[in-house]
Amino acid sequence: MPSTTRRSFVATLAAAGFGGIAGCSALGSEDVPAGSLELVNRDTLPHEIAMEITDVGTEYEEDAREVVGDPIVPQPLTERRTTAILQADTTRTYEAIFTEPVWYTVRFTIDGEVVTEPDGKVSFYPGPRNDSSVAGEYLRAGVLENGEKTLVVAGTSNRGPFEQ
Repeated sequence: MPSTTRRSFVATLAAAGFGGIAGCSALGSEDVPAGSLELVNRDTLPHEIAMEITDVGTEYEEDAREVVGDPIVPQPLTERRTTAILQADTTRTYEAIFTEPVWYTVRFTIDGEVVTEPDGKVSFYPGPRNDSSVAGEYLRAGVLENGEKTLVVAGTSNRGPFEQ
Protein backbone atom coordinates (compact mmCIF):
# COMPACT_ATOMS: atom_id res chain seq x y z
CA MET A 1 0.00 0.00 0.00
CA PRO A 2 1.21 3.57 -0.49
CA SER A 3 2.72 5.44 2.42
CA THR A 4 0.45 7.62 4.52
CA THR A 5 0.82 11.36 3.99
CA ARG A 6 1.23 13.80 6.87
CA ARG A 7 -2.28 15.18 6.42
CA SER A 8 -3.79 11.67 6.46
CA PHE A 9 -1.62 10.74 9.43
CA VAL A 10 -2.73 13.77 11.48
CA ALA A 11 -6.37 13.26 10.47
CA THR A 12 -6.15 9.63 11.54
CA LEU A 13 -4.60 10.65 14.84
CA ALA A 14 -7.45 13.05 15.49
CA ALA A 15 -10.10 10.50 14.56
CA ALA A 16 -8.58 7.37 16.05
CA GLY A 17 -6.52 8.59 18.98
CA PHE A 18 -4.36 5.61 19.88
CA GLY A 19 -6.01 3.20 17.42
CA GLY A 20 -4.20 1.30 14.67
CA ILE A 21 -3.22 3.18 11.51
CA ALA A 22 -3.23 1.95 7.92
CA GLY A 23 -0.58 2.77 5.35
CA CYS A 24 1.98 0.20 4.31
CA SER A 25 5.08 0.18 2.19
CA ALA A 26 7.42 -2.67 1.49
CA LEU A 27 10.70 -2.73 3.41
CA GLY A 28 13.51 -1.49 1.21
CA SER A 29 11.27 -0.87 -1.80
CA GLU A 30 12.43 2.73 -2.00
CA ASP A 31 14.63 5.22 -0.19
CA VAL A 32 12.63 6.41 2.83
CA PRO A 33 12.22 10.23 2.76
CA ALA A 34 13.76 12.39 5.47
CA GLY A 35 11.28 13.21 8.22
CA SER A 36 9.47 9.86 7.95
CA LEU A 37 8.51 7.38 10.64
CA GLU A 38 9.03 3.71 9.76
CA LEU A 39 7.55 1.00 11.98
CA VAL A 40 8.83 -2.54 11.43
CA ASN A 41 7.75 -5.92 12.78
CA ARG A 42 9.97 -8.82 11.63
CA ASP A 43 8.75 -11.09 14.44
CA THR A 44 6.25 -13.93 13.99
CA LEU A 45 3.83 -12.30 16.45
CA PRO A 46 1.92 -8.99 16.21
CA HIS A 47 3.26 -6.07 18.26
CA GLU A 48 1.92 -2.68 19.38
CA ILE A 49 4.27 0.24 18.73
CA ALA A 50 3.54 3.66 20.25
CA MET A 51 5.27 6.95 19.43
CA GLU A 52 4.95 10.41 20.92
CA ILE A 53 6.87 13.62 20.33
CA THR A 54 7.89 14.80 23.78
CA ASP A 55 9.90 17.92 22.91
CA VAL A 56 11.10 20.13 20.07
CA GLY A 57 13.97 22.58 20.05
CA THR A 58 16.29 24.67 17.93
CA GLU A 59 19.44 22.83 19.05
CA TYR A 60 20.62 19.60 20.65
CA GLU A 61 22.63 19.90 23.85
CA GLU A 62 25.03 16.94 23.68
CA ASP A 63 26.16 17.06 27.33
CA ALA A 64 22.60 17.20 28.69
CA ARG A 65 21.28 14.87 25.96
CA GLU A 66 18.23 17.06 25.32
CA VAL A 67 16.83 19.51 22.82
CA VAL A 68 16.88 23.17 23.83
CA GLY A 69 15.48 26.41 22.46
CA ASP A 70 12.00 27.46 21.46
CA PRO A 71 11.41 27.01 17.74
CA ILE A 72 8.58 28.74 15.95
CA VAL A 73 6.41 25.93 14.58
CA PRO A 74 2.97 26.04 12.94
CA GLN A 75 1.28 23.81 15.54
CA PRO A 76 2.08 22.15 18.87
CA LEU A 77 4.29 19.31 17.70
CA THR A 78 4.54 17.82 21.17
CA GLU A 79 0.88 16.81 20.93
CA ARG A 80 1.59 14.32 18.14
CA ARG A 81 1.36 10.69 19.15
CA THR A 82 0.07 7.43 17.75
CA THR A 83 -0.09 3.72 18.32
CA ALA A 84 -0.08 1.08 15.60
CA ILE A 85 -0.53 -2.65 15.84
CA LEU A 86 1.72 -4.37 13.33
CA GLN A 87 1.03 -7.90 12.25
CA ALA A 88 3.95 -10.30 11.74
CA ASP A 89 6.43 -9.38 9.00
CA THR A 90 4.95 -5.93 8.37
CA THR A 91 6.45 -2.51 7.69
CA ARG A 92 4.56 0.79 7.73
CA THR A 93 6.12 4.03 6.60
CA TYR A 94 4.52 7.37 7.41
CA GLU A 95 6.05 10.09 5.29
CA ALA A 96 6.38 13.78 6.13
CA ILE A 97 5.70 13.39 9.86
CA PHE A 98 8.71 15.42 11.00
CA THR A 99 8.54 18.28 8.47
CA GLU A 100 9.85 21.21 10.48
CA PRO A 101 13.60 21.93 10.50
CA VAL A 102 13.89 21.53 14.28
CA TRP A 103 15.25 18.97 16.73
CA TYR A 104 12.69 16.42 17.93
CA THR A 105 12.72 14.23 21.01
CA VAL A 106 10.54 11.18 20.45
CA ARG A 107 9.58 8.42 22.89
CA PHE A 108 8.76 4.89 21.72
CA THR A 109 7.20 1.94 23.49
CA ILE A 110 6.63 -1.54 22.10
CA ASP A 111 3.98 -3.64 23.80
CA GLY A 112 3.96 -1.07 26.62
CA GLU A 113 7.71 -1.25 27.33
CA VAL A 114 10.24 1.45 26.47
CA VAL A 115 12.39 0.66 23.45
CA THR A 116 15.66 2.03 24.80
CA GLU A 117 16.84 2.59 28.33
CA PRO A 118 16.41 4.54 30.44
CA ASP A 119 13.36 6.31 29.03
CA GLY A 120 12.73 5.18 25.44
CA LYS A 121 13.55 8.60 24.01
CA VAL A 122 15.71 9.59 21.06
CA SER A 123 16.49 13.04 19.68
CA PHE A 124 17.12 13.72 16.01
CA TYR A 125 17.08 16.41 13.32
CA PRO A 126 15.32 15.19 10.15
CA GLY A 127 16.60 17.83 7.74
CA PRO A 128 19.95 18.17 6.02
CA ARG A 129 22.90 19.39 8.08
CA ASN A 130 26.15 20.90 6.88
CA ASP A 131 28.20 18.46 8.97
CA SER A 132 26.58 15.32 7.53
CA SER A 133 27.02 13.31 4.37
CA VAL A 134 23.31 12.32 4.31
CA ALA A 135 20.45 14.42 2.94
CA GLY A 136 18.34 13.91 6.07
CA GLU A 137 17.23 11.42 8.71
CA TYR A 138 14.16 9.39 9.60
CA LEU A 139 13.16 7.21 12.55
CA ARG A 140 12.79 3.44 12.42
CA ALA A 141 11.37 1.53 15.38
CA GLY A 142 10.23 -2.02 15.69
CA VAL A 143 10.81 -5.65 16.53
CA LEU A 144 13.45 -7.88 14.94
CA GLU A 145 13.13 -11.57 14.00
CA ASN A 146 14.33 -12.65 17.44
CA GLY A 147 11.84 -10.40 19.29
CA GLU A 148 14.48 -7.77 20.12
CA LYS A 149 13.22 -4.16 20.17
CA THR A 150 15.06 -1.66 18.00
CA LEU A 151 15.14 2.10 17.55
CA VAL A 152 17.30 3.64 14.85
CA VAL A 153 17.90 7.14 13.55
CA ALA A 154 18.61 6.32 9.91
CA GLY A 155 20.23 8.47 7.27
CA THR A 156 18.68 8.80 3.83
CA SER A 157 19.56 10.34 0.48
CA ASN A 158 15.90 11.29 -0.08
CA ARG A 159 15.44 14.87 1.20
CA GLY A 160 11.66 14.43 1.41
CA PRO A 161 9.97 17.63 2.66
CA PHE A 162 13.37 19.34 2.91
CA GLU A 163 13.88 19.58 -0.88
CA GLN A 164 15.29 22.96 -1.85
